[in-house]
Amino acid sequence: MLKGIVQTRMGRCSCLPIVQAVLKSLRDRCGSLGAEQRHQRVRSSLWNSARLLRVVAAVTVLASTLTIIIEPQRVLAVAPAAPAQSAIAVSADGTRVTLTFTQDLHPNIAPKEQFKVTTGTYAAPTVQTVDVPVSSVERTSARVITLTLAGVLDSNKAPKVAYTAPTIDNSTNNFALQNTLGEDVATFSVVSTGTQSLVPALLASTPPTLQAAGNTIQLTYNIALATVMPDPSAFTVTTGSGTINPVLGVTRPSTLTVLLTLQNGVEASTAVTVSYAAPTVDNASATNAAIQGTVGNDAQSFQGITVTNTASLVPKLTSAAVLAAGNVIELTFNQTLATTTAPATAFAVTANGLNM
Repeated sequence: MLKGIVQTRMGRCSCLPIVQAVLKSLRDRCGSLGAEQRHQRVRSSLWNSARLLRVVAAVTVLASTLTIIIEPQRVLAVAPAAPAQSAIAVSADGTRVTLTFTQDLHPNIAPKEQFKVTTGTYAAPTVQTVDVPVSSVERTSARVITLTLAGVLDSNKAPKVAYTAPTIDNSTNNFALQNTLGEDVATFSVVSTGTQSLVPALLASTPPTLQAAGNTIQLTYNIALATVMPDPSAFTVTTGSGTINPVLGVTRPSTLTVLLTLQNGVEASTAVTVSYAAPTVDNASATNAAIQGTVGNDAQSFQGITVTNTASLVPKLTSAAVLAAGNVIELTFNQTLATTTAPATAFAVTANGLNM
């Protein structure tokens, strides 16, 4: 009968149960083999039975007794894998990203320079991304790394988190994403599908639109908005070559839309842009004068976004001509005009620099 003796050079060895189980299964099958054959059979079985076991420092076979010596420094752990897409989450206010791993991580974590967070469109042919700087990295629990951002992720686009691993060093002395035994996480780049930001964003598929009345612009957001709206002065609307068209009023006609009322009507096809200057961020409530979600997360500022202007019914002057009588000027518009028109005092006519 084959007997087994397991010696360890440590106080406690988590590999012992595995080794002992292998020995038990070999006793009856190896008893009739020669010493060298038993030596090879034991080694082969240990390696095949336990991927964690780079542990057999020595195997000796004397008569029918095997002695296996286990050394702790030679135990090989499986390196942590990159976080799954669903394990990357964004805080409600869009300022933090958490990465959850499947193994406990060592406190010697990688510095912020080894991480990159981007947002945008990642698939060809419309790849367009914006970097959101990482300001700090913290191991907030045994398996969670939190990236604090120097910007805000809105709810329109899920972020991509990339990590560049340093030169592999399977000790715990280096600063890297690594488990408690020092096995390093490899370089990765993962797009998040976990919990996303609750910061409202303009709906990408529905750009700002000048409505038929010609003096209102509709902004459509992707998250339900609070009823409190910003002051009209927070918006800047330009038309044509840059003329400012003052915003007189801001309303929320539905939970997803904001309506800007302009001082002047805008003709169809005239170039229009809109900008929004968000006030100081206050995510604690939904009562400050800002575009914000129902839980209070403030929308970000935006600058010079093009307004779709194809529906305006504001009449556009297409031509002006002096009729044969010489004292009548005919104005032609691209829309049917109402019978009520502007008074004569609304017009001014000059000829050769002189008022007529």
